[in-house]
Amino acid sequence: MKKILVLLLVFTAFINSNAQILNPVKWTTKVEKISENEFNLIVNGTIDEGWHVYSQFTPDNGPLPMVLKFKNQSGNYDLVGKAVESKYKKQFNDVFEVDEYYFEKTLTVTQKIKIKNPKTGNNIYDLRKYEAYRWFYSREFDTPVLQSGEQLEIVFEGLDCFGTIWINNQPIGQSSNMLISHRFDITRFLNSKGKNTIFVRIDPAVKEGQKLIQGVIGSGIDNAPEFVSVRKAPSMYGWDIMPRLISAGLWRNVYLDIRKPTRLEQVYWMTNSVDIAQKQAQVLLDWQISTDYPTIDGLMMEVTLEKGNQQVFKQ
Repeated sequence: MKKILVLLLVFTAFINSNAQILNPVKWTTKVEKISENEFNLIVNGTIDEGWHVYSQFTPDNGPLPMVLKFKNQSGNYDLVGKAVESKYKKQFNDVFEVDEYYFEKTLTVTQKIKIKNPKTGNNIYDLRKYEAYRWFYSREFDTPVLQSGEQLEIVFEGLDCFGTIWINNQPIGQSSNMLISHRFDITRFLNSKGKNTIFVRIDPAVKEGQKLIQGVIGSGIDNAPEFVSVRKAPSMYGWDIMPRLISAGLWRNVYLDIRKPTRLEQVYWMTNSVDIAQKQAQVLLDWQISTDYPTIDGLMMEVTLEKGNQQVFKQ
C-alpha cells in the first residue's frame, strides 16, 4: 500500500505540472574498430544535476531500467554479449524496497557488435546501400598555446572524399579528393580558452559524382559514369580486380600542426651522381619556404646530413 500511495502522488504531481519536454541527458556516440568485422558502439551520456539514469541491470520491482535499442540490426550486424556499463552507484530504495543501480553526472555504455565479413561469399553486395549514406565525425580538442605569429592548421592526410569541415560550428573548408592531404588554417576559429569542437560531414561520392556527369556521350563510361570526375580510386566502382565497393571516411591520420611564421614547406632530395671508388656522392637539394619577412635578405639555411648518430656533412 505504501508503494501505491507514493506512485499516485508522483503521478498526480506530474499531470499537474507545466507541460514541457525535458532532456536531462546529453548523448554522444562513437564507433571503435576492433577487427575487420568487429566494432564497439560507444554511447556517452552527460546527466544534468539532480537526475539519475538507472542501469539496465537494476533489479526487478525497482525503478525502470535503461533500455538500449539498436536500429537497423536485422541482417546487418549481431550483438556480441550484453552491453558493458561504466561504474554505477548502488543504494537501497525505501519506496521500492530493493537496491537500485544508477548513474550520476556521466555514464558510458559499450556494446560489441559483429558485422558480416564483406570478404566472404556475396556479402560485399550487402554494402551497396551504404553508398547513399552521409557519414559524420566529431571530436573535441584543447586550444594549444600559440606564440606570436604562429598559426594552427588541421591536417587531413586522407579524407574520402566529399567532405565539409566545421570548427566550433563555423565552416572552415571542403575537400573533394581522397588521394591528397588537405590543410586548413583554423587559428581565427579557436576558442581563446577551453575546448574546441571539430565536425566533419562526408557526402555520398556517387551522388556528388552524378552532378559532374557531362552527358551520356561525354562520360565515355557505360557502367559507372559517376566516377569519371571524382578523385577516388576507380577500382572502387567495380574492376576486374574487385567487385564494386565504394568507400567513405577518414582513411588516414588527422592532426593539428602549429606553423611558425618562417618555415620549410617542402624539401626535395635527389642523388645526382655516385663515385664508388672515392666513396663520394653528389646530392641535389631543393626546398620551398614561407616567411612573414618582406624579403629573404639576411636569412641563412643550414644543411646537415647524419648517418646514425654521426654527422657526415654540414654546410
